[in-house]
Amino acid sequence: MLYEKSKAKNITADKSKIKEVVHGTIDKMATIVGATLGPGGRPVLIERDSLSPLITKDGVTVAKALGVENAEANIIIDAAKEICLKTAKEAGDGTTTAIVLANAITKHGLQFLEANPKYNPQRMVNELQDLYRTLVLPFLKANAIKVSGRDELVHVATISANGDKDIASAAVTAVMAAGEDGHVLIEEAQGNQLKVETMDGFIVTSGLKDIGAIGRLFINDKALQQVKMDRGLVFLYDGSLNDLKVPGAIQQAVEGTELYGMPIVVFAHGFADVVIDAFGKSTKGGYTVVPVKTPMSGVANSRSSFLLDMSAYTGATVYDPGTIDNFITTDAQAGFGAFDNARVGMYESVVQAVPDTERIDSRIAELKHLMDVAPSDFDKMHIKAAIGKLTGGISTIWVGGGSELEAREKRDRVEDAVEAVKSAIAEGIVPGGCAIQLTLSQMISLHPDKKPSWDIMAQALSEPFQLLLNNCGENVDEVWPSMDPHIRQSADSKQLPLMVFDANQHILVNALDAGIIEPAKVCRVTIGNALSVASLLTTLGGIVVAPRNAGLEQQLELSKGAFKEMMSGATGHVGQE
Repeated sequence: MLYEKSKAKNITADKSKIKEVVHGTIDKMATIVGATLGPGGRPVLIERDSLSPLITKDGVTVAKALGVENAEANIIIDAAKEICLKTAKEAGDGTTTAIVLANAITKHGLQFLEANPKYNPQRMVNELQDLYRTLVLPFLKANAIKVSGRDELVHVATISANGDKDIASAAVTAVMAAGEDGHVLIEEAQGNQLKVETMDGFIVTSGLKDIGAIGRLFINDKALQQVKMDRGLVFLYDGSLNDLKVPGAIQQAVEGTELYGMPIVVFAHGFADVVIDAFGKSTKGGYTVVPVKTPMSGVANSRSSFLLDMSAYTGATVYDPGTIDNFITTDAQAGFGAFDNARVGMYESVVQAVPDTERIDSRIAELKHLMDVAPSDFDKMHIKAAIGKLTGGISTIWVGGGSELEAREKRDRVEDAVEAVKSAIAEGIVPGGCAIQLTLSQMISLHPDKKPSWDIMAQALSEPFQLLLNNCGENVDEVWPSMDPHIRQSADSKQLPLMVFDANQHILVNALDAGIIEPAKVCRVTIGNALSVASLLTTLGGIVVAPRNAGLEQQLELSKGAFKEMMSGATGHVGQE
């Protein structure tokens, strides 16, 4: 192995310096991200390389844009960004609250350790994690309200989409149409539009185009350039059909039976020209046989996995080179699956059947187990899509905008709204307006077995509410006296607070009647992720980081941009010639 010389790094081990940079950085981050919190939150103007400035009120977008020249501070910002990204990904909302909470826990945690120098930092972290597991999680689980209708979901989605009711309605429509295990796709649309499309049946991302120009010979619906079939059979082969053995077996299995004349869709990894030609002749000779290539997603064994999904959906047996003789000698008609109707287009196909519930449930259970052990988010995404196809639940939200910038920002809000709706369905809803955090703070303060370190969380949980009031021009000292009795009552009874402060109308209202609600999952994930990063920042023993040179970094970015522009121009010039 070649010796590689270590790069120059800045090493910070002084406790006072670490505390100063941690507290100063996370506080600065919480201040700018927290400016967007609540109805009274204000948008932030962000400069972007080679693009026009962005104005946004989305906390995660603001957090992702942050960076500072100081290397130690910048690595802390990068660590804190993980809260926003993780919270948005898991729950779809609560990113701003997570940063504000992380800052508060970090601040009070550092103060606690300074006041108690003999208190082991890891002991403090363990006690706070124990508090989260034994008090916060049980309270949310016991009190979350199951969603009972569309209106509640629209309220949840509206808050997540920064008040856009059109986006909220589209998100709810798409999620409800897809179903519990369904999949919602978000695609770019032309023009300034927002629409939802739902499709029944098992969608296959493969069509006639994949078998070449000869695929057009199978078209029987010229207007829509597709093969349209009713009441037919499905044959599945885990491999490529390179000779006429399988086509001959299929023909022999149906001839002279009531199956003869029924259209057949054959799924295989590939088809030799002689096989496609044989299927084409069969189609002209009396019965339709359409070849469709099994789609490949980039995940290991995706083609074989697709065939198992289609087997569960249609009841067909999956054959391969080692088992095809069973079809020829014994299975014959029993090896086929069935569909009510199917269409094979140029780029995608759709099969509609009436699947056996037990078979589908068994396959979904297998896929959910695979999703639990999947090595990457990419794999999990494709497995989730497969589950959606099996349940017949696929919805597409088409998102457009007046400009690329507007469309991207709108798409981000749609994604947040969809995740928030799913979270509400999965774990129920709770009152919003930071009332849950206030109740938990009070419960911790009154707990008979309270540990000294628990005061950190009790104080931190009240800070999002203070910022919410500050952003809408209210004073916590004026509002709190009217809120306090309701919060105390909820804490004493260990039940949800129903009266919350409406930052729009500046009055106390019933949370459920006013639609000031949020998914219980958002509350859970927000507190958990904030505690996770704060635990890291309060126990740091040192920082090792490469020094930054802002001027040099800017020059490198400019050089990259100039190189891309030059290559783009060169490509365009060659194309014109």
